[in-house]
Amino acid sequence: MNIISAIGSFKGSIESKDINNLVKSFSEEKGHKVDAIPVADGGDGVLVALGNSLNAKYIEIETVNALGKEITAKAGVAGDVGIVEMALASGLAILDEEEYNPLKASTYGTGILIKKLAEKGIKNIILGIGGSATNDGGFGCLSALGFDFFGENGVLLTPNGENLLKIKKISNRNVSEEIKNLNIQIACDVTNPLLGENGATYIYGPQKGATDETLPILESGMKNYSDIVMEFCGKDFSKLPGAGAAGGLGYGLSSFLGAKMMKGAEIVLEYAHFDEKLKNADLLITGEGRVDNQTAFGKLPQIVASRGKSQNVKCIAICGSSIADRETLKGIGIDEVYQLIDFASLDECMNNTSEVVKKVLEKIFKKVNG
Repeated sequence: MNIISAIGSFKGSIESKDINNLVKSFSEEKGHKVDAIPVADGGDGVLVALGNSLNAKYIEIETVNALGKEITAKAGVAGDVGIVEMALASGLAILDEEEYNPLKASTYGTGILIKKLAEKGIKNIILGIGGSATNDGGFGCLSALGFDFFGENGVLLTPNGENLLKIKKISNRNVSEEIKNLNIQIACDVTNPLLGENGATYIYGPQKGATDETLPILESGMKNYSDIVMEFCGKDFSKLPGAGAAGGLGYGLSSFLGAKMMKGAEIVLEYAHFDEKLKNADLLITGEGRVDNQTAFGKLPQIVASRGKSQNVKCIAICGSSIADRETLKGIGIDEVYQLIDFASLDECMNNTSEVVKKVLEKIFKKVNG
């Protein structure tokens, strides 16, 4: 049997590459042929997923985290394509919880990664923007790329969330031609606008450390920023689906550099030549840590399963837990769902995930083989 394994990461327990390789090794012991494809939706794991498909080389770049501390972050290079995972420079996961502060946080470090790749001759950037610690509208990233943002009396502003409210003027005089000519694809898995109750600040700010007191400050700053940006760029991207992702980074790069917003999973599958591989597949296995009713609305397993459904390939989902309606899942192409919690305790599922996955696979192949 020809199998494609395209399972996303189970956050906190097993990465996409590892679980797919596990499926591959286990299944091949049973005599099946498996194509293991690491997948991601634009957040954690997009560097590895795309790097795997593009056979990229990984390089280390000196940059800063969201609070300006010097760090080293990895990026991928494949020909003239550079892969950047924002979370590795400007993410929450590399901060301690007590450090979360969107007033002070900045995407400057992500901008350094992009700039360094451009200086190496990279013309195409794929940027995954999940897991950010920031709410600066891309202010920091754009500053690193050469854009200058001025406040009262022509004072050059330090890029962060609280200084959005102070911006009065923008200049691109220090932006190089190599930056202006970059082709940037943004891998994103949300559709929120920049402003308002469903925007960057009010939806994602609290998980980054924003409080009831600081949320209005950040939103007012973002509104001021969008007004100045619209005046400077001559276009309003604030309502673009995904403009509110990563604290507005997608908005900033779309406005200033014409970046294209795309579903992260779609980009990953495209570079993996997924549809071509499906033509010879008998079984598709997908999944992620949690499957719920939102899975049907553009999340990674839905995108994978819908590709399988279009080619009449049976699809099974493996997840940590599922509260999704089975009929809803069947409607998007997921024929069966296997939960790890049906095979072991929650503690074992989290801390010994590989062994529990093997139990699930044993059950799957026993049923598949009749």
